[in-house]
Amino acid sequence: MADYYGKAWPITNLKTNPTLGTAVNGMSNPQGIAITPESAASTLTSAISTGQIYAVYSASITANWATLSNGLGYELDASTSASFTNITSSITTSLSVSTLTVQGLTSNTTYYLRVSGLDPTGTFNWLVLGSTETLGLLAPVNPSAVAVSSNSIQVSWQDPGGATGYEVDASTASNFTGVILSTLTANASATSLVVDSMTSLSADTTYYLRVGALAGGTTAYTSMLSTSTLTAPITNAQSYQIFRPRLPRTGQRCRRPRDTSCRRPRLQTLTRLPPRRSRPAWRQVP
Repeated sequence: MADYYGKAWPITNLKTNPTLGTAVNGMSNPQGIAITPESAASTLTSAISTGQIYAVYSASITANWATLSNGLGYELDASTSASFTNITSSITTSLSVSTLTVQGLTSNTTYYLRVSGLDPTGTFNWLVLGSTETLGLLAPVNPSAVAVSSNSIQVSWQDPGGATGYEVDASTASNFTGVILSTLTANASATSLVVDSMTSLSADTTYYLRVGALAGGTTAYTSMLSTSTLTAPITNAQSYQIFRPRLPRTGQRCRRPRDTSCRRPRLQTLTRLPPRRSRPAWRQVP
């Protein structure tokens, strides 16, 4: 900046994140100010003082750092190259956030990480956090067929951690050749899926099943399990004819002793009377 006489004066109180109305210091007794238009300069965002790689999974890496007092947010980068070519990023526009996770990484791969604050001009002041290797992808735990119908099978499992999604396959072949019926989800917290959504299964059929954890283009499958679908339910059933048996007349004797199609005559209950006292056959003579 120059005054009326052409003398240059330094600007000493610039801000990383300037606001309207910021005063300019550094001039004494100025007689005037000459500002050249259409030219701008920007300072770098403040450097992050400390940071670390906090958690490592098969398809993601989490890092945290000390927050800044000014800026527009943060960017965390991961790259398989120490020069950070072909980066995978995670960005937040909140200045109070101190943790980010880079997802979609490949398992068993070394990644380099760096973090920087954001400013209005898109300049960076990187802090390199170092490198680490992602874990191998783990298969789901304890797969089980929990519900079976004539055209669907529901399979559940326990989350192994590190997966970004899951896949359930069903096949009539134990080696999963030929047609494989699959259901997929991108929900990393899912613990069950139903194989039936796109193509119904066949009734009375044995199916072999497996659950796969997905991450970074890799799939880790569980051991195989099998179950059979139920018989298809009967449809369009109706009562066609109703018959009423013809009973014989009351009191008619049955032709056969065990014939239950007729009525047997009711037996009368007889009451036994006490015997009558008989008079003696002789008479006493006086």
